[in-house]
Amino acid sequence: MLLLFGWTWWRVRKWQMALGIEISEAEKTVHGGFDNLKGVLSKYIGELLESKSTRDLKKREELLSRELAKEIEEAEKRMEKEVKDVRRPEKAHKDERR
Repeated sequence: MLLLFGWTWWRVRKWQMALGIEISEAEKTVHGGFDNLKGVLSKYIGELLESKSTRDLKKREELLSRELAKEIEEAEKRMEKEVKDVRRPEKAHKDERR
């Protein structure tokens, strides 16, 4: 009975540690994604404000809109991966060790 309790406690602690690692990685990914988006948005606003003509404004707006959409999509993919890892921490943790 004592062995069963010890083994169960060990498995629960192992799972908690893996979950903590994955949550920490997910938090870093979310913060990094938003930092990147802040940078892209600042650049976007700055370049739009620098535009002198309507034609130049339209060209820059199209270019920057594509860049912003790409950055949002990449951030979303990174965040989705981390959320999946949080849902299954032991599997993600084992995959990273390989």
